[in-house]
Amino acid sequence: MASNTGFLSATELDFNSIKSNLKTYLRNQDQFSDYDFDGSNINVLLDVLSYNTYLNSFYLNMVGSEMFLDTSQLRESVISHAKELNYLPRSRTSAVAYVDITVNTGAATPASITIPKDYKVTTTVDNTTLTFSVPNDIIVTPVGGVYKASNTAIYEGNIVTEYFNVANNSTYVLGSENIDTRSISVYVYESNTSSTYYSYDKATSLFGLTPTSNVYFLQGKESNKYEIVFGNDLTGRALSTGNLVRVQYRDTVGANGNGAYLFYKTTNINGYANVIISTVTTAAEGSEREDIDSIKFNAPRHYTTQERAVTASDYINLTKSQFPQLQAVNAYGGEELDPPQFGKVAISVKPYGTTAIISNALKSEIISFLNQKNLTIEPIIVDPEFFYVGVTSSVNYNGSATSLSSTAVKTLVETAISSFGSSNLTEFGDDLRYSKLVTTVDSADSSIISNETRLSIIKRWSPVAQINSTLSFNFNNELYHENTLYSLPNGHELAFFSSSFNYVHTDGVTYICYIGDDGLGTLKIYTDQLINGVITRTPLNDNIGSVDYNTGTVSITANVYSYSGNYISLYGRPKNKDLFAVKNKFLLIDSNDVIVTVNQLII
Repeated sequence: MASNTGFLSATELDFNSIKSNLKTYLRNQDQFSDYDFDGSNINVLLDVLSYNTYLNSFYLNMVGSEMFLDTSQLRESVISHAKELNYLPRSRTSAVAYVDITVNTGAATPASITIPKDYKVTTTVDNTTLTFSVPNDIIVTPVGGVYKASNTAIYEGNIVTEYFNVANNSTYVLGSENIDTRSISVYVYESNTSSTYYSYDKATSLFGLTPTSNVYFLQGKESNKYEIVFGNDLTGRALSTGNLVRVQYRDTVGANGNGAYLFYKTTNINGYANVIISTVTTAAEGSEREDIDSIKFNAPRHYTTQERAVTASDYINLTKSQFPQLQAVNAYGGEELDPPQFGKVAISVKPYGTTAIISNALKSEIISFLNQKNLTIEPIIVDPEFFYVGVTSSVNYNGSATSLSSTAVKTLVETAISSFGSSNLTEFGDDLRYSKLVTTVDSADSSIISNETRLSIIKRWSPVAQINSTLSFNFNNELYHENTLYSLPNGHELAFFSSSFNYVHTDGVTYICYIGDDGLGTLKIYTDQLINGVITRTPLNDNIGSVDYNTGTVSITANVYSYSGNYISLYGRPKNKDLFAVKNKFLLIDSNDVIVTVNQLII
C-alpha cells in the first residue's frame, strides 16, 4: 500500500534538487522503500525526468520573463512592449555637416541653379569612404555673379529606395537595420504603372486623424528593423489592393560618420563641372541605435508624458524622443538661471559623440517642436558647460601576484578610469562618486593592493592670443580653502591654478606663467623663478580676477601672449571628494587628464 506522506516538493528548480526530491518521494512509497536508486537502472529514468522538469521550468521562466518590459531579455520582446506604450526605439542617426556649395558657371549666367535633392558628396573617415547628401532641393540665385548655397546641411548615408505591392496587408517591414528614421519618406501610387503619387506623413498619435488623412505609422520590428503601418479608413486612409508603396530612407553608419570634414563632389550640378565644397562645420550628431536598457528606461517615461510638455521630465522625454541624435537632455525652470528668466524653461542638450555646441538650425527645430507641446511656457536653449575631471592616481600592486609589467598594469588602470567615465558620466546631473572610482581602480587587476587618487575639476579656456580676454564661470563645487592668511609667503597649495602659457610682463620680458590664487580669493599670474637656489612662486600680475571658494565662481581677465594646443586648462581643487554636476553642467573624463603612476611591491 502506497504511503500518503512524502509529496513531491515544487520549491526546488535546479537539476540536482529535482532529482533528490524524486528520490525522496519514491523512498516514501512502500514498493520502493529499500530500493538502491543510485546503483539501479531507474537512476537513468530519474535523470531523464529531472532533466525534462528542469528544462520545462527554465523555459517557463524565460517565457514569463519575456511577458514584462522590466524582465525581458530579447530585443523583439522589449520592442513589442514598447509598442504598447507608443514608444519608437531610437534608430541610428546620420552625422550632419554644414558646407558651402559653390557652382562656377563660367560665362553662363542662368537665373538660378538647382542643387537636386539627394545630391551626393563623398568623404573619407578612418580610411572608409562615406557618402553625404542634400536632403531637399536647393534653388541658388546669383549674388554678385556667384552661385553659392551657404551653410547647407548634408547628411551621411546611402539613399535606399524600396517598393511594396499592396495586396491584403497594411504592414511593410523595411529591409535595412541601419535606417535613420528621420529620413523616411513614403509615397503611394495608384498602381505600379501610374506616375501619380501621394506623399504620406508620419503620424505619432491618433489625434486629429480622419479617414482621409494620408499618414503612416512607424514602429519597431525584430532585430533592428522598422515597419510601416497604414491606416484603416477610420484613423488614416487605408491602401487598396494594387497600390504601389515607395519608401526612401538613408542607410547610415551612425556615429562612425562623425568627424568628416573634407568633401568632394560626385557629379556635375545642372551640367556645370566646376563645383567647390567648402566645409563650414565638421560632421557631428551621428549616433548609434538605442540599446535594450535604454528602451526599458525611456518607454514608460515617454508614455507618461502623453505628448504634452508640463513638467521638466516632459520636456526631457519629448526632446529625446523627437531628436534621437541627442545623447543627453536636461530641463529646468528659468528662475534657476543667472539672471533669472521667469516664465521660461531652459533646455540643455548634448549630441552623441562630441562636446560641440549644437547648430543654430537644430536649436530652432527643438524650440519649434516644444512650442507645439505647451501653452504658456517659453522654451529656450542653454548651451551646456563641459567640465573635465582630472584624475591623479598612485597605485600599489603586488608584483608576486601577476606576470604583468608595470606598464601593463598602468595601462589597465588608465583604461578602467576612462571606462568609468564612459559608463557613469553620460547624462546631465551625473555626479562623480569618489568611492566608486577608487573601487574601479582597485578592480582593474587582481594584483592591485591599494590606490591613492586625487581629483580636480577642469574648465578649458581658449582665449584669443594677445587680446585682453574675459572668462566667467562656476564650478558649482566648493573649492579647498582654509581660514588662514596665505599671502606671505607665496608657498601655499593652490586651490585654483592653470596650465602654463606665455605672458609678457611690463618689463617687456616674456615669461612662462600660470594663473593661481593667493589663498584669499584673488587670482594672480605667477612664474616660478630660481631665487637663492630655491624655486619660488613669483607674481607678475597681482590681480587678474577672483575665485569664490565656497561657490566655485571664477572670473578672469588676462592678456595671454600665446599657449600650446587648443586651450588652457583651469584647475579647481575640490573640497569634497565627490564632484557634482547641476543644471547645464556635464562632467567628462578625458584620457589626457588622467595621470597614473604604479608602484611595485613584493609581498
